Amino acid sequence: MTNFNNILAIHLKRFKSIEDFKNLLEDNNITTIVPEKIFGMIELGWKKVFIDKTSGYVIGYTHESSKEITLDVTFIEELNNMKSITFSQKELTVDSILEKIKDHGIASLNTREKAYLDAQYS
Repeated sequence: MTNFNNILAIHLKRFKSIEDFKNLLEDNNITTIVPEKIFGMIELGWKKVFIDKTSGYVIGYTHESSKEITLDVTFIEELNNMKSITFSQKELTVDSILEKIKDHGIASLNTREKAYLDAQYS
């Protein structure tokens, strides 16, 4: 499951006034969101907003005419430009594999380690 601890989902239609919205933010010590800006989005038909609580940045929203989430174009560009994680493979040696077997048992060997051993003793 993805960790969404930094993302707030706020259903704007649940607030009767901007004061209610300001109170919610204050009660939860959320200082990065400009209440007037977000609350004003109700007039644009926004129903639910998704906000990065550390920056106050609006990531996306739903509109009253649809249940689909519209993502911010800048957020999409940031996702597209994210660097992919790279993995490095440790160099295998007979000694390192024997050490792993000693510490964790032969069942702990992965396919690559088994193939390496097979290649050494074939």
